[in-house]
Amino acid sequence: MTKITGTVWEETLDDVSFDIQDFTSIFGEKKKKSRRRRGSAGSATTSGSKLRSNENFNPVVSLLGAKREENISIMLKRFKMTGEDIKKAILDMDDEVVSLDSIPQLAKLIPNDEELQAIENYDGDPSMLSVASKLQFDLSSIPNLTNRLEYCEFRLRFAKAVQKLSEFVQTLKSASEELMASTRLRQVLRVVLTLGNFLNAGTRRGNCYGFQVQVLSRLSTTKSPTQKDITLLKYICQLMMDHFEDACLFTEDLQHVLTASKLDSQFNQSEAAKLRLSLDKLKGQVEIERKKREPFLPRGRTDSAGSAGPPPSPTASGGEENVDFATENKRIRRFACLDEKEIERRIALAKLNEDRFYIIMTQFVHEAEPQLVAEERKLEDAMNSVNEARKYFTDTDCKSDKVEDFFSIWADFAEECKRMIEVIRKQKRAEAEIREREERAKQEAAARAAAASPGSASNKKSKSRFKGFFSRSKKNKDKKSATASPRRRK
Repeated sequence: MTKITGTVWEETLDDVSFDIQDFTSIFGEKKKKSRRRRGSAGSATTSGSKLRSNENFNPVVSLLGAKREENISIMLKRFKMTGEDIKKAILDMDDEVVSLDSIPQLAKLIPNDEELQAIENYDGDPSMLSVASKLQFDLSSIPNLTNRLEYCEFRLRFAKAVQKLSEFVQTLKSASEELMASTRLRQVLRVVLTLGNFLNAGTRRGNCYGFQVQVLSRLSTTKSPTQKDITLLKYICQLMMDHFEDACLFTEDLQHVLTASKLDSQFNQSEAAKLRLSLDKLKGQVEIERKKREPFLPRGRTDSAGSAGPPPSPTASGGEENVDFATENKRIRRFACLDEKEIERRIALAKLNEDRFYIIMTQFVHEAEPQLVAEERKLEDAMNSVNEARKYFTDTDCKSDKVEDFFSIWADFAEECKRMIEVIRKQKRAEAEIREREERAKQEAAARAAAASPGSASNKKSKSRFKGFFSRSKKNKDKKSATASPRRRK
């Protein structure tokens, strides 16, 4: 032990004698009483037994810093697995352990360069390492672990990524076909062209055979100089409603166009490129793993990941069973008839077969490659359809290469027409209701005026009614006078 100069500890201090048993009984950890059956061998130690000597005590060795040790221990508790189990799950390509949710956490457990150097310099017993250090010691034996986890994540995400790419491609294809096939849309464009040529008559922009699609976005801002509430778009919609009512339904023909206008084409195309790059990178790694197994394969056989043949089965690597490496190692050593070279060959093969990366990823590559190739061809075909549509509708003035910008022109125009047609219909309904109320009011006024005129039938009827009333009143008066006159004679 190095002395600390210049302090009180520089001089060697003699050990102080004390009662070890008394000190231990006060400050030592309280042992739980173990329940034992009566008569069982190995009874509990007596109070007079001696303490263990320091030379029998095995301290725990940590190769990590305190903070790093604590963080790894916390993450291990989340997995609820030992370091050996985590290593085995990675080698077995267990999707329940190596899942999309757990891969980022597993990546945090990978030793960095400094920790790898400490592990490499450690020549002690691995069982003496702490839990976190033992985990990193085990993970350090898995080659290319960082890229391996990336390949696992790529395999797990591949199906969903291809599905999204397929939906993107189908939307582009359908949107382009809808624009090219809609006869209602062409009727609307003829109306716009006719009115545009009339407005620009006598100018260099008049008497045109067509117009660029960017013109559609300016129709809603072109206002009448005499009636500020009327735009060119509103007039076009009014004209269509009066003479081309079926053309007003052209928005129903452009369902996928509305969806295509909200896509991010550059992102989806870059995702397709990333899928190809990742798959090619994985194929390269699978080829490296195949070359490792090539010396163990029978003559004349190859298991290339890019071949058209079926992928190797779990028991096809060199004709040996895919068993646990430790078990296979013990089994091989029992064969005394094998020479040392053959024993080493079989042990190396068993160690390779312990890792299922090659088998599972080869199977995945054989399934993923044709799927991605098919989607790449569909994407190319869809982009050709979009370019044909842009050329067909003279989209030559578009400064953006984004597909969604082209479809946004049509989507915005369709939405504005649909909204304007609804506004016009509401106005017409309101005007019709006003006219109906006015007509009803006129009829009621005429009826009242007719009833109040002197020569009307109702007026004559009322006069005859009053005349009858007066005649009846006179008769009643005469009767009363007749009955009252004899009494006056008496």
